[in-house]
Amino acid sequence: SPEPPIGMDIQHNQHLSNVGNVQRAATDPLVPQQSPSRLRGLYNAAMHSPYLRTYSPHITARSRRTSTAGMTDGTGTPQGTPYGSRKSPFIVTPGTPDVSSLTLMDVKEAPKVGVWGAGFSIINLFLGLGLLSFPYALAEGSFTSLAILAFTCVAMSYTGKLIVRCFKGLPLEQQTYHQVGFNALNETFSFGKKKLKWGNFGMGLVTFGILLEFIGALCMSTIFIWDNVSYLAPDLEIYWIILISSLAVLPTCWMLNVSELAFNAFLGCVCKIFTVTVIVGTFFANTSVTKEIEYDYTPQSPTHFSVSIGIFILSYAGHACLPEIYTSMQQPERFERVLDICFVIMFFTYSGMALFGYLQYGRATAVIITQNLVSNETSTVQIVVAKTLIGLVIASCYFQVSPILSVVAAIPEDFIGIETPMRKRIFRTALFMVVIVGSWILMSHLAVLEAVTGSLCTMITSVICPALFYFGLNRKSVSWGETVLLFVYLIAGVLIGIFLLYNDILAVATGQQ
Repeated sequence: SPEPPIGMDIQHNQHLSNVGNVQRAATDPLVPQQSPSRLRGLYNAAMHSPYLRTYSPHITARSRRTSTAGMTDGTGTPQGTPYGSRKSPFIVTPGTPDVSSLTLMDVKEAPKVGVWGAGFSIINLFLGLGLLSFPYALAEGSFTSLAILAFTCVAMSYTGKLIVRCFKGLPLEQQTYHQVGFNALNETFSFGKKKLKWGNFGMGLVTFGILLEFIGALCMSTIFIWDNVSYLAPDLEIYWIILISSLAVLPTCWMLNVSELAFNAFLGCVCKIFTVTVIVGTFFANTSVTKEIEYDYTPQSPTHFSVSIGIFILSYAGHACLPEIYTSMQQPERFERVLDICFVIMFFTYSGMALFGYLQYGRATAVIITQNLVSNETSTVQIVVAKTLIGLVIASCYFQVSPILSVVAAIPEDFIGIETPMRKRIFRTALFMVVIVGSWILMSHLAVLEAVTGSLCTMITSVICPALFYFGLNRKSVSWGETVLLFVYLIAGVLIGIFLLYNDILAVATGQQ
């Protein structure tokens, strides 16, 4: 596929590249004008459907620039103006494309989704491969932890609305996390009569949270690949698994064209549906085991409980992408209602996955439930189903690495000024090697990695930042009651995050994880 123009960062919403590719194919005399088969046409339509769009957070102005999401108010009317000339490594520089190069027709042609499409996108965004660790989380936290999961669902639904409201009233050129964080904390608080300029702290806080969250996700995807390959090839040394898997994944890290990654969202969706189906099916095929297994009704220890809650919190990591889903809706005014319904659906999905897995294996539940499926199934059909699921998990993680890596690489690439495709590939190769080393070190502590990512990073991006930024941007209009609620969220987020992080580290130090 053609190389992206110099300075243009990878984007995870496919509509612009798809429209451009179609237009080039229709006008370029070098492109063979052939009528694709009906099957191929249906496949391409499915792969490039807005329902399967892969969303990513707009951290900087550079990552905002080439996306049509956020350009309209839902009616096709462009918002905002082209970027200004503010001097910053994260603001558009001369010679690179900006929003002003897009016409009103380009904006109107950007695919919009209805209520059902937005709901599907939200659920597909939040329901990740962390589903495979939910039975383990319940085993660590006992049945009591389900109440915490329900509370987390309600709390995260509210903060999801807050982060979208932070973006809603801003012009296009300010619809980035850097700008939201800067505007929210710059001269918001005072010490004496002096206003505190904490704008850069706001930018740094949200960048820190999002980047660490994605780095954690990148390490988890890598470890998931290694572990699941080892279940399929138990006789193969782990060092060979790491080497072969890493070499296989590396070429995907060189893909800078979003259209090359369109298959990821579809495969991830299939994998999630198949995962839940397999766990529920195996439970009903082996209900007799519940009479032989002992279950915990209260947590074994604070450290076990903290690991459980951290994994639950991580399951709601996705707030950073919600503004883009909001702006992709045909009826954005219905977003909050859709979000509430989606979070209820996710709660029952998470709870069902945790219960059906834990009830089958009890305290012997593995961090990744696929390990139990392979080692405990005896019939040929069950073994085939389990290995098919493992294959889907491996494939889904394989295609996840590149989009996640591109988000992690975006900030340093902007800061250093890496713009040419070759330099980006070299930089991302080096970054991927660092991730490989980190994943190898953390491989035996996967549960803690998930818990720390949830208790630290997700707590920052999905609880602390939404409450803090919403107050900072609306401090003159927010009611007294909502102010109290926002500060409760803020203080509770900090205290709970510290408590969970302390216990997660203690679990590793004492050998409990």
